[in-house]
Amino acid sequence: MIKIGSAKYNVTNLDQVGRKVAKALTKDVVNEHYLITKDKDSNLNYLWWMYKDGNKKDQFNPFIFNFELNLLEALDIINKDQSDHISQMLNSEDLDNTYIAVCSISYLRKERIEKHGEYGKSDNVSDEFKEVIDRYPSIVVKSYLSFGK
Repeated sequence: MIKIGSAKYNVTNLDQVGRKVAKALTKDVVNEHYLITKDKDSNLNYLWWMYKDGNKKDQFNPFIFNFELNLLEALDIINKDQSDHISQMLNSEDLDNTYIAVCSISYLRKERIEKHGEYGKSDNVSDEFKEVIDRYPSIVVKSYLSFGK
């Protein structure tokens, strides 16, 4: 179980199928956010590099999914209440809730990609996505840092 403060994240305790879904989602999110920050912010890019190729490769940290939730929220795929609810489900003691949250993020990410494109996979990302990328530290990171305050 991964802990942040008093929060428990059960992603690592999911069954084999759940871990497979979480691992694939983690890899996809890490790779895309690494590319998003590559020419924008060297500190954030280094953080993502650690999870992509560095000493944290193939490891899960809750911020990974929460940054993606913030991105989904910034692009109006979900609203704040929905984001908070999914975060609470990730934090649930019930592994079914955790699994549903992981599947929800995966589904919503696919919806985001259909609507706005996937950064680094094509040059056809939406103008709205480009605007969010330009303000990545203040939108995606700052929202996470203030979570729970």
